[in-house]
Amino acid sequence: MKRKYILLFLYAIFFALSAFSQTRPDKISSLLLWLRADSNITLASNGTTLAAWNDCSSNGNNAIQNSSSSQPLQTTILNGKPTFIFNGSSDYLNFSKNISLPSDYSYIILYRMNSNSGIGFGLSNNTLQANLFLNYSDGSTYLQGDVNYFQLPINRFTNYEITSIIRSNNVEQVYQNGLNKGNGTLSGSITLNSIGLSKYGNSNVEIAEIIVYNSALTNQVRLGIENYLVKKYSNPVNLGNDLVIKKSFCDTTLHAGVGFASYKWNSGETTESILAGKGIHSVTVTDNNGFLSYDSINVSFLKAAIKDTLICLGTNVLLDTKLNTTFTYKWSTGQTTPTITVNTAQKYWVSVSDKSSCSLNSDTITVSIDTFANTIHLGSDTSLCSGNLIGLTNSSSLPTGLSYKWSTSETSSQIGVTTSKNYSITVSNKNNCIGSDVQYVTVSG
Repeated sequence: MKRKYILLFLYAIFFALSAFSQTRPDKISSLLLWLRADSNITLASNGTTLAAWNDCSSNGNNAIQNSSSSQPLQTTILNGKPTFIFNGSSDYLNFSKNISLPSDYSYIILYRMNSNSGIGFGLSNNTLQANLFLNYSDGSTYLQGDVNYFQLPINRFTNYEITSIIRSNNVEQVYQNGLNKGNGTLSGSITLNSIGLSKYGNSNVEIAEIIVYNSALTNQVRLGIENYLVKKYSNPVNLGNDLVIKKSFCDTTLHAGVGFASYKWNSGETTESILAGKGIHSVTVTDNNGFLSYDSINVSFLKAAIKDTLICLGTNVLLDTKLNTTFTYKWSTGQTTPTITVNTAQKYWVSVSDKSSCSLNSDTITVSIDTFANTIHLGSDTSLCSGNLIGLTNSSSLPTGLSYKWSTSETSSQIGVTTSKNYSITVSNKNNCIGSDVQYVTVSG
């Protein structure tokens, strides 16, 4: 069975995410701000720097920079999708109007820090206090309100990452690539004014998307949006559809695809390709931007189409592999043909080999015999008065659901006799096995 997951985050093998669906940010009604580097942007006349980052939430919370010297530069290095680089010295954007946040809100941001020291990213208020401030130099996340701030450690990734901030009842939970990094209490109201600018300095960061909600997202909704971003910006591995090999039984080569930074198969191998036999094979890869993806594939071969069989006493059955006649065969009986005919109750199996001498054994099946025919008895020849009944002598021990056919064309389990002659019966069971008997009855009186 094919299993495919593209919902893993950088360095956090968070397989639980596969249980949640992807959610487009605009499917959540509390969306307040959605800035996408790939949509609704206005570039300056030079065609390379950002003059206006327009809000995709339809709330009109656009971020603008009219000064060419402070406009972030557009790039296309995140798996071919655009991002904007804030240079860390002069680049920033001002919102066209202040964005007032309620007491509960959420941020989800896809970005990469571009320097080994200094500010990583800032969403700031009117007094340039950075409500969200990621400091690369000491590896911390600062979250600040009008009254106080708190600080949490973060990992210093040089690749892209997703940071999510969920505030509920003045407590902010911080998530980095799907993992909870801790929480803190933040007092006061928040009004956003700019991106990339704070009293501590300008941000040196590359940003793909900024998403803000005026509610505290549930974990499931947060994961759904994070999954959407990972799927959108990652380069997922694809092993293809489940594979059925029809002309050979030898191991086949599976390719994860070139261009990934690392590979890890469930067999422990770390190469781009592996030799794989029958079974489920999976691989986790890391692309050059640090995103993980996972895929699995089921490799199977043609198999002899024999199965457990029940035959009636005195009959036989054809065991047919239904495989290519170019294969060679060796049955448990010693026969070497693609099919065999058997009438003995026992176990059977077959080994099938290809031209390269790779072989595959069938399942071991059981041929059983239904001995119902031995249970049908009318008894010895007898003399009866006219109108008396005859029938099977052991009817009480027979199974239900039997069908009867007498030589008189009657179909009941017993019949009345009026003439001296042979009376025969044919009985069939649910397996369509047949038993029969004949009795001569002398009728007197």
